[in-house]
Amino acid sequence: MSLYWVARLPIKRPKPTSWLRPNDQTSRALPSLRASPSLRVAPAARRRKWKIALSLAIVGALATPFVFRTYKARPTSPVVVPMTPERRADLTITVQNYRNSGACQGHGESAASACFNQHWYERQLEQGGYEVYRFDLFKYLVLNVGIAAVAFVSVFGLAFLVPIMLHGLASLARRYWKWLNV
Repeated sequence: MSLYWVARLPIKRPKPTSWLRPNDQTSRALPSLRASPSLRVAPAARRRKWKIALSLAIVGALATPFVFRTYKARPTSPVVVPMTPERRADLTITVQNYRNSGACQGHGESAASACFNQHWYERQLEQGGYEVYRFDLFKYLVLNVGIAAVAFVSVFGLAFLVPIMLHGLASLARRYWKWLNV
């Protein structure tokens, strides 16, 4: 497509030739192409519907992450950061102190907090490190591309479905009007 055609300037364009739409010399040489209904070019109205549906679907897919604010999402994944030997020795001493004090045996808020700390330190020792939650680019891309794909399919389908439904309703109204006037 040229810019002149888009701007609808009255400049003649050469007609493209292809095996789908042969020019006069090709149609004489290959009569089977013109006779075959499966190789004919789609009507202009059908192509226009496809172009409109595709354009709307692309715009909808690009706008969806901003409309639903998924571009601001910060999905995270836990990553275990390995411990240094000094930290491991300190945690081992701390866990032994909690076990010796009987922190999980007592009642009250301070005992519950001490018991939680003991289990948390023990878990760090078992894992060999501590968990840090970091931004996960893969989850971010999957979320936004998934939302955009769903929007693309939805808008593309609706671009065909809504005109069909309106045409059906208009046809139904005409038939009903005829039935009333009989």
